[in-house]
Amino acid sequence: MILSQLGMNDEVMGDIDFNGVIDSDDSNLILKQYLSDLVGTDALLSQTQIYLSDINNDKTINADDANLVLLYYLETMLDNTYDSISDFYESLQKGGSGE
Repeated sequence: MILSQLGMNDEVMGDIDFNGVIDSDDSNLILKQYLSDLVGTDALLSQTQIYLSDINNDKTINADDANLVLLYYLETMLDNTYDSISDFYESLQKGGSGE
């Protein structure tokens, strides 16, 4: 699934509840989905939400994705701005501290 096919752009990655803000609520939703997957219960999130939850693009929804959302939220609270959570993750991959 590609975001453009859904009429979305990169800025919605991580906004699991579609409220226009990436915050701890989104991180909690990712964790709930991860736990649901672990115990084998029905998916809590839609396919679109699951796609938007895979922040590190490893094709798995887990605590790493929830942690990245939470780190991004904290960075935005400190006024460190990024165009998207993908830009934030890319900064971390390059060895940055997220700044």
